[in-house]
Parts: sequence; C-alpha cells; structure tokens
Amino acid sequence: MLTTTMKAGTDHSGDLKAAMPDHHANQRTDQIRKLVDGGRLQPMKPDAQQYSIGFSDNMLLRGLVRALTDEGCMPPALVAPPA
Repeated sequence: MLTTTMKAGTDHSGDLKAAMPDHHANQRTDQIRKLVDGGRLQPMKPDAQQYSIGFSDNMLLRGLVRALTDEGCMPPALVAPPA
C-alpha cells in the first residue's frame, strides 16, 4: 500500500484496492487505519479518505534515507561513516 501511495503521491481509500486485491473493503480500512495510527500514512485533511505518505514514522524515514544513500543521492557530508 505504501508503494502505491508513493508512486501516486496521494491515494483515496478506494485506489488502494489494487494494492490489496484479496482484501474486502473493511479489511483495507483496517489496514489504512493501522498505517495512519503508525504515522506511515496521513490523511490530506482531518477525516478525509485521501492519504499521502507520512514521514513521522522514524523507520520509514530511515528506510528512505538508506535507499537514497545506497543510490548515491545523498551528499557525502550527510552520510554517516560506517560503524
């Protein structure tokens, strides 16, 4: 679901059906709620059913930074030396 939302920029709850084809609407809603509660998705407006990626989740942000570093997109001054 997060990949689908990242590629689209924003998603409506119904747009995530393709990312979860084996789930019923109520199961998708539960998964969306868990991602919102965990800070991985954020509603565009309060109580909206349109979402964007939320970067308040520390693990998501660390994964993004690691991927950018691995692809050479981070300036050397921002890359921590190996531990």
